[in-house]
Amino acid sequence: MIIPSLALEIHLSNKESGEEPLLNLKGYFAGNPMTDDRFDSAGTIRFFHGMAILSDELYEFAKESCGGNYSDPPNALCRESIQAIDNCTKDINLSHILEPSCEKIWSPRIQQATASNKTSSGLRVESLAGDDLMFPFKCRRDTYQLSYVWANDEGVRESLGIRQGTKGEWKRCALDIPYTRDITSTLEI
Repeated sequence: MIIPSLALEIHLSNKESGEEPLLNLKGYFAGNPMTDDRFDSAGTIRFFHGMAILSDELYEFAKESCGGNYSDPPNALCRESIQAIDNCTKDINLSHILEPSCEKIWSPRIQQATASNKTSSGLRVESLAGDDLMFPFKCRRDTYQLSYVWANDEGVRESLGIRQGTKGEWKRCALDIPYTRDITSTLEI
């Protein structure tokens, strides 16, 4: 949702300046974007049915009772069918249905292993619960944790021009940023 609207604002600012572009934006790429709740929800349900995760009966009941509006159920039957679909799919990894559904580790402490705590991969991850998790990676998302090592490495930060003391620890997902979701669709953008 954010990338298309940000690219549009950059484009409009460049246009308004009347001079050389302030930011020479050539395009943008969104890897797995949300575009519109109505279409994204309907697409997910159709996908689940197409992959035989949902029975024909449940899919047809939802389709009939919701009339294609799965993101804002218009009636009680639709809400019931959406709840039944949620119950059927709650343990599925929505990013890749053939991989395990893994717990998220939003803010782990990852350290390069020292000689005294050497692990097979050279990394130790301390979860929020205080448990040590050892790599090798069990889930695709586990490898994201390496971004903490990379982005908080002093050599990398220096190469990126981050002056020491100006920015604290880098976090992959800063969930504490106050954000109001006021864009519900980016299809026009």
